Parts: sequence; structure tokens; C-alpha cells
Amino acid sequence: MEKFLVISEVSKKQGYIFKTNKLKENIGASTIIEYITEGLPKKMLAEVLGKTDIEENIVNAGGGNSLFILDNEDDAKEFISRTTRTVLKDFPGVEFFMTYQKFDYDKDSIIDAIDEIYKKLNDKKSARASVFRKKSYGIEQNCVTTGLPAYKRYDDVFLSRESYVKREWYKDEKQDKIKNTISEVIEEFDKGRGYRFTKEIEELITEKGNNSYVAIVSLDGNKMGQKIQHMKDEARKKEDKNNMAESNNIYRAKLKEFSDNIKKYYKNAFIDMLNVIDKNYDKVSESLKLKDNIMPVRPIILAGDDVCFICNAKIALECVNLFIKSLNKHSVEGEQLNACAGICMLRSSYPFDKGYEIAENLCKNGKAKIVDSNDASLVDFHICQGEISTSLSEIRNRAHINKEIELNIKPFYINITEVENNSQQSSDETRKRVITEKDTFNTYENFKAEFKRIEQKTKDCKGKIRKLRDVFPQGEEKTRLFMNKNMIADEFNHGFKLPKGKVNYGFYEVDGKKTCLYFDIIELQDMFINLDSDIEG
Repeated sequence: MEKFLVISEVSKKQGYIFKTNKLKENIGASTIIEYITEGLPKKMLAEVLGKTDIEENIVNAGGGNSLFILDNEDDAKEFISRTTRTVLKDFPGVEFFMTYQKFDYDKDSIIDAIDEIYKKLNDKKSARASVFRKKSYGIEQNCVTTGLPAYKRYDDVFLSRESYVKREWYKDEKQDKIKNTISEVIEEFDKGRGYRFTKEIEELITEKGNNSYVAIVSLDGNKMGQKIQHMKDEARKKEDKNNMAESNNIYRAKLKEFSDNIKKYYKNAFIDMLNVIDKNYDKVSESLKLKDNIMPVRPIILAGDDVCFICNAKIALECVNLFIKSLNKHSVEGEQLNACAGICMLRSSYPFDKGYEIAENLCKNGKAKIVDSNDASLVDFHICQGEISTSLSEIRNRAHINKEIELNIKPFYINITEVENNSQQSSDETRKRVITEKDTFNTYENFKAEFKRIEQKTKDCKGKIRKLRDVFPQGEEKTRLFMNKNMIADEFNHGFKLPKGKVNYGFYEVDGKKTCLYFDIIELQDMFINLDSDIEG
């Protein structure tokens, strides 16, 4: 029996969402992408097929792309035509792709068909026409957020059509009508508590001065490709070549269960995080000077294991820790769920697209620490000081005056899932790279404990402690002289659960290089709020 798989995908989602620093447009853009990925294709497919119940035609929907299955080629072409035409007409600035793949449901494996359609989609994306275009002829009124030609006056400012559509889609009535994942999370969490999730970035940074930072958090699940591959491999083992239709039905059910579980676990982790903020709200509100019951976190992307939110920088690390601790309680395909996160702390005037790119690079830096035999959850952060570059190595190398020392011990391990290492099957190199909890000093738990200890022990000499930010980069000897002169050396000669005598003036030798353990702690002074939590990994 001939069947036709149809795939749809929004490309360059983050660039579209974070094109401007206006939270209204970020929220609207995120809502649009989820609608284009899930709501719109379902609506168009129902129209093409002339029926309201299309569940049997949905293979997988969400997380940036969707898969559908149809009975004939004409319907597949019409479905693609209607959907792409609507996106082009109603949602300027979105990069959207669709294609289809024919296969025999009774003879061919749907796993192979899905692999093939993803290849076709990637080929289509690679062959796309150049997106370079002339933004203006110099005679138009320009949009205040994108620089594109203005479409209309809106809220007393000129907006391009792209910005106008985004702002229309952030409105409450649109959010209520669409019922996307973010609105579902807010509704499920709030339950009459009366919190307000802001649409103005300034409400997240009510403090003024040096510590008025907002944080962009990018969080991504680990080894999702491997988990899906495991699911495919297991399904292939059980395929019945004499009854491929039944085997295909079983795999479709398994794929849907996998996707639904990922969406549920990540959604619940975000709600768990919000619940802990709720329990700590009096302390957080007083410290951040929040007004009108503002929740200091605003979700922007909740697309399966792809998560992004904006919050006050002071609670960013704790938010990530809470989210991941909740996630660690769940497993899929027999493996504990882990994720890595990057946090870019920046002023509201810093370009959000660059901020998100830095956050993404920080997240990738955490993932780079994970070896094949183990899994782990890590978090990395950076406080932006007006950098132009988004390259993590370039940014951090600039802070190193003394190339003989290392100032950075990030990323921090939130969780380590240890896998038994069979030495007979692993190479010596692999065995050397396996990281275990007992020999990892740079855990988030250790970081928090040291932050609290240093804060308490040095509360009467904060000015001297702040100066260490400039002293540490000069090396151990200059640091020793400074600490002895100011009588603070004792507090930096131990810590991070390291053996006695191994830490000297805040430095510890890692892989033959002097490494400063406390630069990150000093950098975060007055920019960290501890949240009491009952979430256990």
C-alpha cells in the first residue's frame, strides 16, 4: 500500500526569535514557530483531507519539525502547497521547509522512509537560494527594532511587517486561542496564584547599577540522537518482514510515546523550577525588588528538549540547577535524562541574538565534556562586558593576562551518570577520559558551598575580595602578596573538597597548569541568590 510521508520544519528558529531585544517580539516569534510547526499543518491537513480527526495521519509533531503520513500523492502536494503559501503570506521572516517521501507501508520500513525524508529535507535546506537582500533604498521610514522598511505605526513606533506580526501574536487573546506549550505551562503552574509573567524585559531587572543583568538560558537535552538511534535499532530487531504494516504501526506508537514523554518531562521540569521559585518568592522579591507579583522568569522556547528562558541573572544558575535536578528523575530508553545549559548574563541593551549565540556556545562547551561511556549534566555561564565576538574561546582568552594560568573551572557538573567501564572492551585513551563523581571537584554543589563559605567568611572585607578579580589573572605570586597583605589567605588555602595542602592562595594544579578556583565566585559576588529546594536528583 503506497503511503506518503510529509515533513515540515522551521529553520533558523533562534535567529527569528531573538532578532530584536523586545520581549514582546521574542514571545510572539516563539508562539508563531510553535503554531507553524504544529497548529498550522494540522489545520491545513484537516482541510485537505476534509475531516477533523487527523490523529491517524500524525507521525510526530513538535520540537521544530513535524511528520505526517497521507494516502495519496495529490493530497501530499496540496498539503505542502497550502501550508507553505500560508507561511509565506502571513509570517514574514520565517524560513520554512516541506518535502515528501513515497514508500510502501506493507513492504518498506517506516524507519528507512523517515531517514530518507530527513536526507531530502537537509538537501533542500542546503540548496536554498541566498537570503541576502537589500534592506532599504534609503527613502523609507525604518522599523525601530529590525531596521527593515516600516509597515505601519504601532504603539507610537514604526514597525516592519515582521515585527508587527510578532507583536500581534504575543497578545493574550492570541496566546489563549492557540494554547501553546508556554501558555499551558504558565496556566498549569499558576492555578490562581496570581503571578504575572512579564512582557517587558525591564521588569526582570528592577535594580539599577552594576548588577542589573538579565540572563538568557539555552538548555538542550543530551544524546537525544543516540536515544532515538537505540529505539530504531531495537525496532529493527523486532521487524517482521512478512508483516511490515504491523511493525510500522508499532514503531509509530513507540516514536509518539518517546516524543510525548520528552515533551512531558521537560514541561514538568520547568513547572518544578517555577514551584521552587514560588516557595522562595519572598526572598527573591525582596532581593530583586520585584513589583506587582512579577515572576522573574519568562519562558521563550519550550520545544521538546530544546529550552530557552530569560530571567534575572541572580537566579539563573539556580534555575538551571532546579530544572536539571527535576529532569534527572526521569529516564527514556533505559537511560537517565541529562541536559547541558549555557547562561549568558547581559544588560538589556546588549543584542539578544548575540547573547543567545553565546548561551548556545556555552551549552555546547558543556556537552563537549561528556564522553561516550558516561553522561552528565553541566552548566556554563558568562557575564557579558560588551563583547563583540560570540566565540567562547576568544572571549575567555582575552581575560587571560597570564597565559601560564587558567582562570576558568567551568562548566560545572550538576549530575554525573556513571556507566560501568569494561576495561577489556575500552581503549586506554577512553578509560583515561571517563569522568567519575569521586574525582570531579568542579561540581555545582561544590561551587555553591564555596560561594556560601567565602561570602560568610569575608563579609566584612567585600571590597578587598572584589579586587581579587583583577589580582587573580596576574598569577599565584601576585595573589599571594595581595592576600597576605590583606590577611585573607587562610580562606583560599582549602576548598572544593580537595586534599589538604593542594590549594594555595586559590590556585590548584589541573593537568599540570595552575588553575584559579575562585575567579568565577568573585565574578558572581552580589549576583547570586541561593534558592532552598526539595528537588532531589
